[in-house]
Amino acid sequence: MKKIFSIALSVMMIVLAMSVVSFAEDITLRFSWWGSQDRHDRTLGVIKLFEEKYPNVKIQPEFLGAGEYFQKLDVQAAAKNLPDVIQQSGECILYAEKGLLLNLDPYVEDNKLDLTHASESEISQGRYNGKLYAANNGNNSYGYAYDPELFKKAGVEEPKPNWTWEDYIEKGKKIHNALGIYADDVYNSVAATGV
Repeated sequence: MKKIFSIALSVMMIVLAMSVVSFAEDITLRFSWWGSQDRHDRTLGVIKLFEEKYPNVKIQPEFLGAGEYFQKLDVQAAAKNLPDVIQQSGECILYAEKGLLLNLDPYVEDNKLDLTHASESEISQGRYNGKLYAANNGNNSYGYAYDPELFKKAGVEEPKPNWTWEDYIEKGKKIHNALGIYADDVYNSVAATGV
């Protein structure tokens, strides 16, 4: 049964770099990920840099949109034919339960995978039954942009950095009552991802 690394791109490149240095023969590793065209283009750029540094290693890219990606992974997992390196979200760590993921603890213990700058909460996201099967390469950050004119027009105080979700709801209701519009028309959610 083929074991895989379940880690995201930046960590994958570090582990592979440490693992393949001793390989004399050429090897090909399948790497799959999902996301936007921008993520795809940047990932291909990193793969190119990696292959230039390690010419005996060829990365075979497999890219899909998010919906298709997870369906394909499930089919590949059922066939025990997952790529060597995969980008996953936290819930997919359950592939470890089926014995399809490589335990990364020995790589951390040998300092081949350096997680010293990661917080315990980030590291724990990659653990399943006490073993490390994935390494986090980033978290989503959420922010809100708002139209100050709508706040002024509604007679509502503008957002402060220390607002809670309760403040958000309360001010949204006040704006709705004053202007007849909903908070989603006032606030625009912005999600920024690390990769």
